[in-house]
Amino acid sequence: MTLTTSAHYQQIMDKIGREECVILDGAVATELQARGARDVRLSDSDHWGFEALQNLPQSVIDVHKSYLEAGCDVITTNSYGILDATGQGSSALSLGSTPMHWMDLARASIRLARQSIADLGRSDECAVAFSIGGDVVTDE
Repeated sequence: MTLTTSAHYQQIMDKIGREECVILDGAVATELQARGARDVRLSDSDHWGFEALQNLPQSVIDVHKSYLEAGCDVITTNSYGILDATGQGSSALSLGSTPMHWMDLARASIRLARQSIADLGRSDECAVAFSIGGDVVTDE
């Protein structure tokens, strides 16, 4: 089986191969929180970062674009801790009165990251990294 790599991921791999710096973005949810006084109106929920995917997608896009404009080669989805937030053995995350399947939120986070890259005309040079983060539970 032959492994194929998209142009933007190949460009990142080439930079690493040449021992060049690859610039990653910073935390998306933290930046949303830092901008909170200006443009983010979220609930007091523990999952306000995920609420931004559903309720304030343009704010998420704006954060991604700011990292891209600063020169990032890789941007991270706004999905850190998504598996922790659903709770063990659950597939749904309750955002207020609306339960959402975690995969729907994951897809939204990827779509917004890719849209941000495309909006700035950097589709052939930037990659998206999906973030799950948080506590990882193992059988050990």
